[in-house]
Amino acid sequence: MGINSYAQKAEVRGRGLDKATYEPIAYANILVFTERDSLIKGTITDEKGAFRIARITPGNYSIKISFI
Repeated sequence: MGINSYAQKAEVRGRGLDKATYEPIAYANILVFTERDSLIKGTITDEKGAFRIARITPGNYSIKISFI
């Protein structure tokens, strides 16, 4: 997972992989929360497990990934 900063905005991007097999997890939910657990933004992974969430103010966040 990486964070890039552009003119006061940042992005989070990465890939969701199965912990046991390292296979990509397609269509998993990716949610970004503030330190106080307020939801900022969300997206889903693509068929290769990749995701990108752009235009986030730089700061400290937690990311939650879920898949059914």
